[in-house]
Amino acid sequence: MNGATGALARLASARRPSTVLFGLVLVAGLVLRLLALRTSLAQQNSDTAVVYLMARHVTHGDIRVFYWGQFYGGTLLQLTAGLLFWLVGPSFAALQIVEIVFWLAACLLLRSVVAKGVGAVAGDLAGCLFWLAAPFMVGFSFTDPGFVGDALVIGLAAIRLAQGPSDKAGVRRCLGVGFCLGLALWTSPVALALAVPATLWVCVRVRSAWAAGLGVAAAAAGAVPWLYETAKSHFKTLHQLPGPPESPIGRYLHVFTQVVPAAGGVVEISAARAIGAAALVTVLLGTALALRRRNPTMLVLGASGLLAPAVVVASGVPIDPTQPRYATYLLPALAALIAWALSRVRFAGPVAVILVSSWTIGTVWNSTNGLAAVSDPAIGTPITALAARLERTGRTDVWADYWIAYMLSAATQERIVAGDLSPRREESYLIRAAQAPKTTVVLYPGRENEQALRAVKGLPPHERTLVGPFAVWAFNTRTDVDRYLQASY
Repeated sequence: MNGATGALARLASARRPSTVLFGLVLVAGLVLRLLALRTSLAQQNSDTAVVYLMARHVTHGDIRVFYWGQFYGGTLLQLTAGLLFWLVGPSFAALQIVEIVFWLAACLLLRSVVAKGVGAVAGDLAGCLFWLAAPFMVGFSFTDPGFVGDALVIGLAAIRLAQGPSDKAGVRRCLGVGFCLGLALWTSPVALALAVPATLWVCVRVRSAWAAGLGVAAAAAGAVPWLYETAKSHFKTLHQLPGPPESPIGRYLHVFTQVVPAAGGVVEISAARAIGAAALVTVLLGTALALRRRNPTMLVLGASGLLAPAVVVASGVPIDPTQPRYATYLLPALAALIAWALSRVRFAGPVAVILVSSWTIGTVWNSTNGLAAVSDPAIGTPITALAARLERTGRTDVWADYWIAYMLSAATQERIVAGDLSPRREESYLIRAAQAPKTTVVLYPGRENEQALRAVKGLPPHERTLVGPFAVWAFNTRTDVDRYLQASY
């Protein structure tokens, strides 16, 4: 009898208008992403190329705890993609599929969390708003520079596990949330913005010292990679980036007034400030309402929306319109709180979802000339032409500007290895570039590194050639480029 009742309930929920809408949006967003992989929207850069190269190295047993050249940024995405590479071979398409799957999992988790907390209609709306939130978010879901999509999955999983079937926090709940907290610590400081409120929610409900102890042990297990690298690096994982000399409050507000609007494609100052103010008010009012109504799910999500910008500020990273990716950590809170409000007004939710989804799909369509396919969508023609030129001339161990180096290495499956002049992420690349019998340097014409090289007097014999948008400096002998550049700065 109970089985039949449950089946009828599932059938009824599947026919709910909001659920049908969610299914349509989910399919449309997935198809849009898959088609966009053939377009210019799939263009990678050196940050994302590092993710690809790290995943490629996983297939050879080279497993790193953190993103190359950093003491933060866990490698769950690289490990997952590396496993797929081992099965089907390395390609950007395979990496992008993994990235999309992480974002799909985050969408489904957010829908489940909100549905559990405030109802199925709000959950469906939250999933829709998350999945097709903005054109930037669509492209970012398959150009992830590491530890974003997986961080959202871990944080939302912690919240879903914290909800549980009862008010008391038992052993299994403590184990699950604790493990997610440890994974969040390893993956990204901003992932903690989601996991920490969920953990606190469990802590106030735990009644057993045994369950609490197991939760702590699970957190330690999840954080093993972070703990290992922290000890190995003599606590460099705790070092903070210097950051610009701005007030913390000002930087916090800039997350809302600059970063969030930029994710929606808005950079005009007055409009950006209005959008930022609306986003901040949404999170503040939603959190206050959740507190008043004693709704722990929405309180946790609202708290994550307030905590995420604080973590970004504390990390010392630049906060300006060129960094829209940090808005992704606010997306679950904003989507959930807006969906909660819309679900209380008849027809408001479907209308809002249709408008936002239409804008997102239409903008992606227009920006890609109708989802027109391009050659080498992930790499681009200029890098492909540069790689062919270097291979023809036997210049396969080179120096390069950062935004060239790892794209060049990835485009050639490391047949060409390019050490970056700064920030010098991968040591093995730097060694190969320095030990090449004939030094080669690939630069952006007229930019800082080339200006510095031009200013050096008495350079060894060399030839400078323009290859598309790149300048190739080919020396006749091994040349200590580092020494020359440092001397000219």
